[in-house]
Amino acid sequence: MGDVITILRPGDRSIETRPVRLVRLGLVGLFLFVGIAKLVGWEAMTRTFEEFGYSEDLMLLVGVLETLGAVGLLVPALVPWAALGLCGIMVGAIVSHLVHDPPYRGLPALALLLALATIAWRRFVGAVPPGWVRSGDRWR
Repeated sequence: MGDVITILRPGDRSIETRPVRLVRLGLVGLFLFVGIAKLVGWEAMTRTFEEFGYSEDLMLLVGVLETLGAVGLLVPALVPWAALGLCGIMVGAIVSHLVHDPPYRGLPALALLLALATIAWRRFVGAVPPGWVRSGDRWR
């Protein structure tokens, strides 16, 4: 009786389902953790960058970008752009692992890339096809 019906228009980007929101917030926590770990020079991060032959300056740059990307994932207007920026970092991580490690070590970065790309796509394109309606908690 009291259902609210919302009609989506082309380009409506205001829709975010709970699972997508949970994934986005999980990514915020993850990228804050690894970004800050790089910024404070956590031994495991420093060792990995040294083993790959990368400078400490690059590690700090990646740490800053990951931390800013995590904050950007919290700001609705910046979410798709932050997700795309973090996608670029994940592509670099995948390539680094493929070159310097056994290929399976790049799988976590690939999973993060797919999650970030999905978030960016849903924000740029819209969560559901235009013309769908929402009645209560269900899409039709």
